[in-house]
Amino acid sequence: MMPRLSTGRFRGATHEPGPRPIALLLIGLALAALTWRETLAVGEAGIDPSWRAGLHMAAHSDLAWGRDVIFTFGPLGFLEHPTAWFIDTSTLALAYTFLARVALATVLWSIARPAFGRAGAALTVLAVMPFVLHPVSALVFAAALWLLAGERRDRDVYAFALGTGVLAGVGLLVKLNTGVLVTAMGLVAVACAARSLPRQLGAYAATVLAAVAAGWLATGQSFGDLDDYARNATEIVSGYSGAMLRTGATWHFVVVAGVLALAAYGVWDAFRDRPARRRAGALAMTLLLAFVAFKNAFVRHDLGHVVEYFSLMLPALLAIPWRPGRRALGFAGVTVSVMLAILVVHRWPHDVINPFDSARTAWNDVTRAVWPGEAADTRDDSVASVREARPLDPATLALLDGQTVHVEPYEAAVAWAYDLDWKPLPVFQSYQAYTARLDRINADTLARPSAPSRVLLAPGVGADPRVPGWESPAAVQALLCRYRPLGRQGDAWLVLGRTANRCGEERPIGSREARWGEPVAVPPASAEGLVTVRIAGVEPGAAERLRAVLFKGHERRVTLDGEDTHPLVPETVENGLLLHAPETVELPAPFTRAPGPRTIAVQRGGGGSGTLRYEFFLVPVERP
Repeated sequence: MMPRLSTGRFRGATHEPGPRPIALLLIGLALAALTWRETLAVGEAGIDPSWRAGLHMAAHSDLAWGRDVIFTFGPLGFLEHPTAWFIDTSTLALAYTFLARVALATVLWSIARPAFGRAGAALTVLAVMPFVLHPVSALVFAAALWLLAGERRDRDVYAFALGTGVLAGVGLLVKLNTGVLVTAMGLVAVACAARSLPRQLGAYAATVLAAVAAGWLATGQSFGDLDDYARNATEIVSGYSGAMLRTGATWHFVVVAGVLALAAYGVWDAFRDRPARRRAGALAMTLLLAFVAFKNAFVRHDLGHVVEYFSLMLPALLAIPWRPGRRALGFAGVTVSVMLAILVVHRWPHDVINPFDSARTAWNDVTRAVWPGEAADTRDDSVASVREARPLDPATLALLDGQTVHVEPYEAAVAWAYDLDWKPLPVFQSYQAYTARLDRINADTLARPSAPSRVLLAPGVGADPRVPGWESPAAVQALLCRYRPLGRQGDAWLVLGRTANRCGEERPIGSREARWGEPVAVPPASAEGLVTVRIAGVEPGAAERLRAVLFKGHERRVTLDGEDTHPLVPETVENGLLLHAPETVELPAPFTRAPGPRTIAVQRGGGGSGTLRYEFFLVPVERP
């Protein structure tokens, strides 16, 4: 049965007074506990756990963000991932997550109460909060709608500008693209609510900059690296839309359109009596939030990412100040949207919304973080988990002892679990070197005297079954030229040690032209050196780059010998894809980097016009 909906006025007044601040805080605490997601997780091996481990490891080292470490996450990125890698960083991350979720639950309940009543607001918050992955973004959106919905005093605008400015500044150092979203929403809200536009916008901008500067210095960074952090993180964001493509169920887009239409209508209707500037601002923020949610969910369209859309849009529906005549619609819309979200992510309702399990998890997280013995035990469990999944034998550890180590192609968590001297390539998970520039940064790092003295190499590739030697292709060539095998642990690990550069300058050995999908003969393997190919015309054009900004690019796939098909990252092809390598530098199976094809063909999703030009090169290698 639907809870009784309040008949309070649009401006937030109800016939019953709101709870006192202490009572409101207790309500927020209870709702956060009853919707808690397992956050203080035990560390594990794997692609995603390893980059999260890398965030915590970098926070414990002297690595420079933007130069030594390149990621969309920044020096405070560990705050979003309170896994038990280190006691101090995991405790800080848990506190950050706890405060953000309590604040969001409190604000959502406060906004929903006038429309849905106390019980209805509690039920909707209990249903929505388990989906929330980014509480700060949702919190700023909800606070911004509140600011625009009423006749606020100057001090309210200043309070919002200062509070959101701090969140935006911290957010830019947690994860760049999320921070940009929060900064943009704050900017729109202040601009549309301000009475003294220059002063209040100035206060907001100054707070954002001060928060960025304070956070950057507090994490031991140099201002000289701030530009590199922003530029290189932006390259990963832009490259992601052309590299990490995956397509899911078409009907998901119908659900997305329905949720967006409901949110846009609710905001437009709720603000119809507000000044045009505020109404336009509220709608602009809603569309901006929906766009970011859509990109997060559907560039890589799988069950692990599609939940990102509901993570932002479900709390947005609750943040709308539904008018008295639309409150039943709002309550029904939130309810149906939650049901659709459960259907889309293929989960049972009790697996998503389970207040008793959530409360128990919240208690366990708090005890593990607060009690020193529990925290240490959780960290020990993380060490055991990684070591069990990715063991290193004594002989391998002896080769790594006293050496700086990069783990390739991912599994940075192994360096943490065995207390190795971790010195990663800047893009420390090679599959994330989505652009030619990022790839060259990794290759240049391997060429410097300060390069890691050891590379611990596992077979396989990153998130998709791409050709191993084509993940950061320039870096792979540098690896073959500047490192040699020292020992191996069966088919699990190969230890490479640094040596003098064995490769010379490349020279052209032929070229071919072909249509999309047409096979091209590859020059035979040569004992003289590496055979590589550059393919002109495979990179996206201006129209496709715009498409990638708005949605995602077209997938490229490469077929070797007419039957072996792999995804292809178009932005790194210009650095030269390795085809053949002589025995003097090639790594033993199953660690080989060169695929050794006789023919190659590239296909483009959605078809392609024009011709491709295949240019082949030989990189000479010194003979032993």
